Amino acid sequence: MAFSAGFLRDQINRIIDQGLEDYAETVQELMAEAYDHIVNSSPLWSGYYKSNHSIVIRNSKGQLKAGNVHLSPRNKDTNQRFFYEPNVGARASNELDKLDRYEVGDRIAIVTIVPYADAVEAKHHVYQEAAAAYGLSFED
Repeated sequence: MAFSAGFLRDQINRIIDQGLEDYAETVQELMAEAYDHIVNSSPLWSGYYKSNHSIVIRNSKGQLKAGNVHLSPRNKDTNQRFFYEPNVGARASNELDKLDRYEVGDRIAIVTIVPYADAVEAKHHVYQEAAAAYGLSFED
């Protein structure tokens, strides 16, 4: 039995494509679990804090693919206002939908821009625990 180079190349490409697809699906599932862990482990149950965990995806060139952070002028004391969604479940669902845009080589980050988030993280280590639980890196 003999195989042509074209047949072997096609088979190898099929295996690689399937492997990349499986890898992307695994990353999406892992990040969804990490996001859920962060939201459900948040020590503050206010919708303001819980609804501001966002998923951001950048491609390999650093270009934004998903995850617009909601900022707008507020007053002279602070130059940022944060998105508030009273239905945390709906907000989480919208964030998790962003993971469908992930492709191998992209970088995914779960972030929060709430002004007091650093103080909460310093005391409760929600992001650090999620990173450790899911084998992810934590960047302050």
